[in-house]
Amino acid sequence: MKPVLIVGAGIGGISTALALAANGLDSLVLEARQEHSMVDRGDILQPSTLPLLQRWGVNEHICDSSRLTFHTFQMLDAAGGQLFVADTSRILPSPLPFTSIRHADLLTAARGAARATGKVTMHFGQRAVEILDEDGAVCGVRTASDEFRSPITVFATGGTSSLCDGIFGRPSIHHYRSAFHNLRVPQFSDNNDAASYVVGSDGTLVFVPLPNNEQRIGLQVPLSA
Repeated sequence: MKPVLIVGAGIGGISTALALAANGLDSLVLEARQEHSMVDRGDILQPSTLPLLQRWGVNEHICDSSRLTFHTFQMLDAAGGQLFVADTSRILPSPLPFTSIRHADLLTAARGAARATGKVTMHFGQRAVEILDEDGAVCGVRTASDEFRSPITVFATGGTSSLCDGIFGRPSIHHYRSAFHNLRVPQFSDNNDAASYVVGSDGTLVFVPLPNNEQRIGLQVPLSA
């Protein structure tokens, strides 16, 4: 069987490739960007995600210095009063933590795990510009320099891509009446064992500890009318 064709080597596309490899299936992954071009944002891995990453071999490719584990998630009101708290060391039968990791480090580890399976081939700098079809069925994609065909094609190109619009139509996108600003800053709090949401009538603040003495701050505020 020809490899499954996956368009997009972000975390969605690579996770698909890892899942296929775990079931003995080969895949070919195309990515428009060069390998070093990655979005910088923080990710929190939920405790239930960790066993899956372990089975896929991703944990082996994450350096200890690039991740931070913590056990507490809390919601606070605008005055700092605690509305809700969850401590995984107390509520879970096994002490699985939350894991904080930069998106680029997680993606690098996932791609490394995919390569290590021997069942995933990745081509970077290959932007799909057209979907190929035969008798009304998708059979691959065309890039600026080549054609890639497969009986199964998976599109993991993200919500801003228009590649699939001609076949599947434009997706329906809900526009929230708020804006979210995301910053990565040097750590300014000694509390590295908790992520916090601060909820108030004027917006929401998110504080997440990151590895290497950094912190993620998210600010969600209503858009003006």
